[in-house]
Amino acid sequence: MLVAAAFPGWGRPLCRPVPVVPHSGPSVFTSGTMPAMDNRRLGDRRGEDRREFRQQEGRRDPERDPRNLRRRQILALVLPVLLLGAAAAAHQVWVVQPNQRAQVILESSRASIAPVLARTRLPMLALPGTGGPEAGDPSVVAISLLPGDRSQLERTETELDELWSTVPRSAALASQLGLIRLVLGRDRDARRAWESALVYGNSDERTGARLGLALVALRVGLRQENEQDRLFALEHGLTHLQRLSDVRSPEVLFNQGVLLAALQRADEARSVVSELRSQASPPLLIELLELWIEGPPVASTAEIEGGSPSADSLPEARSLPTIDLPADPSREMDSIGSTQ
Repeated sequence: MLVAAAFPGWGRPLCRPVPVVPHSGPSVFTSGTMPAMDNRRLGDRRGEDRREFRQQEGRRDPERDPRNLRRRQILALVLPVLLLGAAAAAHQVWVVQPNQRAQVILESSRASIAPVLARTRLPMLALPGTGGPEAGDPSVVAISLLPGDRSQLERTETELDELWSTVPRSAALASQLGLIRLVLGRDRDARRAWESALVYGNSDERTGARLGLALVALRVGLRQENEQDRLFALEHGLTHLQRLSDVRSPEVLFNQGVLLAALQRADEARSVVSELRSQASPPLLIELLELWIEGPPVASTAEIEGGSPSADSLPEARSLPTIDLPADPSREMDSIGSTQ
């Protein structure tokens, strides 16, 4: 009571209740033809007024095409053209332009190192682009080069190697790298480059790649101390040249004779000499091959490090046992090349 006296109106409702009066007229939110909002879900979701509105003339001509049909037809014609243009642009950027750039750099490098290779003579190795073979041990690791020539070849090899990473399927670039690396004494890198040229090159590039791989096998095989490894590598190199039976150039014949003599197959090597004479080959090739047949060096790693062996210190020719070649020669060559 004290609280009621101190605070008048305590306990009373804050606002008066509004009396509920039934509504008998139409709602301002509904039309006369549609059901009330409370009963909307009970009736048809599409009223008669919607159906009549859609059937009125002028909303859509029945003879016209469906909506967006013309737009879809235009898109179907334009989209293939756009995709084809994008593919052509990507091919130009990612394939054509890098190959054109590589070709320009390759031609420039060939012109710059051509004099260096022309005065470089390889010991008992005939390779197009070089100064030709000379008497010596083909298994020697470091081929004799002038200091300026070696530095120029190393710079060119670095430049072409960086370029090769952008166009790995360029067989011409791989062939040039194989030649430079062989002259520099990097047999394993040269073999990898020529193997790439053998995969991606044309007929002439594959011929040069097989010739280079045969020379690498000859150099690696003569370094092996194990007799079976030596025989396998030499036979592997001879296999590459035997696949060039339709190419009887003086370089191919000379290298084939060197490999046959290294395998102690002197009669077959002499038949190669006869074929060289019948082709009127350079007398230097015939003379060097005849001297090689008389006593091909079978040098070990210790003999190579101490220098090229003389003809008097060479071991006598002896019959070597034949071996069965493995099914995958590339894996075996990897293991042989790792002993360098």
